[in-house]
Amino acid sequence: GIAALSGLLILTYRRFTDKRIRKTSSTGDFITLVALLFVMTTGLAATFLNIDSKGFDYRTTIGPWFRNIFLFKPDAGLMASVPLWFKLHIIMGYVIFIVWPFTRLVHVFSMPLKYLTRSYVVYRKRAPRKSM
Repeated sequence: GIAALSGLLILTYRRFTDKRIRKTSSTGDFITLVALLFVMTTGLAATFLNIDSKGFDYRTTIGPWFRNIFLFKPDAGLMASVPLWFKLHIIMGYVIFIVWPFTRLVHVFSMPLKYLTRSYVVYRKRAPRKSM
């Protein structure tokens, strides 16, 4: 989680500070980055704030709650005792899924099979231009 958050921070910094990248970025790109940062931060906070052996056990509440959603038997009572960090993490995860089709995240579902059979791209240096 720490490595993923570090990488995302580097990419976010680059997107906000590099003029060329910022110009080609859409509002959806910035919303996605902020949402991903929030999801990762709340997830890590939920983990690190729950270190002691007497901490919250998500396997007895969030796990069954999430499983019941997929079985179409939601039980909101399971989420009553869940700490705030876990709830924020779950809500932001849903936000990511909501904005997914409207952002560049949609490219996760494309499989570039043509890359396997395309010809090589040849990169050549240009000769320096002579000044007139």
